[in-house]
Amino acid sequence: MRINMQEMREMYSDVAVEDQFNTNELLNLLEDANISPLECKTIRLKKHEMLITEGDDSEHIYVIEEGNLMMTDCQSKMIDFFFEQDIIGLTKFLFNDQSKLSFEVISEELVVKKFKKEDVIEKIMNKQEGYFFHYQHMHKEIERMQEKEKILRLPTEERIGRALLLLGNNYHNWKQKQSFLVFPQAINRKMLANYTSLTQNTITKVLQKFECSGLIRSNRRMIHIYPEKLEAGIGIKTLENS
Repeated sequence: MRINMQEMREMYSDVAVEDQFNTNELLNLLEDANISPLECKTIRLKKHEMLITEGDDSEHIYVIEEGNLMMTDCQSKMIDFFFEQDIIGLTKFLFNDQSKLSFEVISEELVVKKFKKEDVIEKIMNKQEGYFFHYQHMHKEIERMQEKEKILRLPTEERIGRALLLLGNNYHNWKQKQSFLVFPQAINRKMLANYTSLTQNTITKVLQKFECSGLIRSNRRMIHIYPEKLEAGIGIKTLENS
């Protein structure tokens, strides 16, 4: 039976949907061999190789096990980055669709699990209320894009600071909990400049200012972010209220 959004809202609270149909639960479902086991292939790619190129058929879904990806549009404009445990290709349920985006490896190596989209969708939809998994995935993707759009409307220092926090949190979610965030080493200053629609020179100057103020610490290409200090130091407002 098809469930529309209104019915979903009535059946479950937002908290219940988040708890029962989040990314972790979806990954557990995909890997559960006791329920309609899925054929899975492990793919390894090197830096600058393409996982998906614009125009490719959208017939597969990928789960990142190791490494980082950069997503760009047809004009090579950087849109987002993806890290361990992120799922690529589940946004659309269409089988004969072509990708309008490209996904390039930016880490030294990328390891992904590759599933047939039709098999994944069948497994999700055969589970009671499985549609919630797609709903929750779409909700998170939209939320992620909205956060970036809000960042681009901020003044320069706030924009860079919030970008560091957003990308650091997305990357660090799957790392050991510490008092600081580790900014993805694969994202260089040129990429960060593209992501924030600023110049590389501006990025360099602001990062130097942040470091002098003790808001971040850099060692070669590694950046450690101190979230509370960064937010307090440059007065970043909560994005939801901006």
